[in-house]
Amino acid sequence: MGLFQSTDSSLSPQQLEEYQDCTFFTKKEILYVHKKFRDLASADRVGIQRVMDIDELKNNPFRKRICRVFAEDPTSGQMSFDDFLDMMSVFSEEATREVKASYAFRVYDMDGDGTLCYTQESRCCRWMLL
Repeated sequence: MGLFQSTDSSLSPQQLEEYQDCTFFTKKEILYVHKKFRDLASADRVGIQRVMDIDELKNNPFRKRICRVFAEDPTSGQMSFDDFLDMMSVFSEEATREVKASYAFRVYDMDGDGTLCYTQESRCCRWMLL
């Protein structure tokens, strides 16, 4: 069976193809992530607070910032399946260094101005020490 076992899914074969084309996941892995999302979500969106509690993030001092970077509308406090899948894909072993670095920069760029300043670096260091 393995970690990425096949699950009952409401994703069509066409959706699976599209998701596979725009992520670093296989179809089987996409189904696994979809099941994980459905287990968290009460509808088509899940609260960022619930996402921050998943095993992959719960011990990460940047978990809230990570969720906000990947949420299409971070002020809503919600993530869609697309947001969740993008986040999980970037954290996958198959994601390129360039993609990982791009998102890491966005996590550290607290004010979204495209630069990192001493204040942001200092805040990041404090978060890592907590």
